[in-house]
Amino acid sequence: YRRGPWLAKLAGAYVYGEDDGTRSSENWWALGRGERLFTARDYAFAQVLVESDDFADLEYRVAPVAGYGRVLIKNVRTELKAEVGGGVSIEKRDGLAETSDLIAWIAVHLEHKLPKGAVLKVDADVRPNLEDTDRTVSVLDARIDCPVCGTVDFLWKDNEYEEVEEEAKNCQHG
Repeated sequence: YRRGPWLAKLAGAYVYGEDDGTRSSENWWALGRGERLFTARDYAFAQVLVESDDFADLEYRVAPVAGYGRVLIKNVRTELKAEVGGGVSIEKRDGLAETSDLIAWIAVHLEHKLPKGAVLKVDADVRPNLEDTDRTVSVLDARIDCPVCGTVDFLWKDNEYEEVEEEAKNCQHG
């Protein structure tokens, strides 16, 4: 959501996987973030990231962070931003006491428009733990978002689900 120089963002994900009926992954994260533009290229941000990962024995990690961001490249197809900041990491792992440490925040965000409406998005961040380097966190999230042309409807008919695909009219991506 953007209004004037302010931007508000909520995001999250849940990942669950099974291999031959056995749970092989389960983690989630949620982000609340605000930005305040100062110029077309400079902004301040504040965010809270909450995450959990059963297979890493991470019950939870809460990381409020604030900092400064700069748009390094912005043109019709590409936007590249870099951020620096600091905050706190509050972490609880299975069988261990909760910890609370100062952290730094270093991040880059890339969005690049590809043909047919697809967008390459790469987010990388490093959260150096300033009190215990063994708890430094690094994250790389790379994906391609593609537009969907058409709709898929699931119908309940005769006690069964039936998938019905429909062509989108005037689709520019096909």
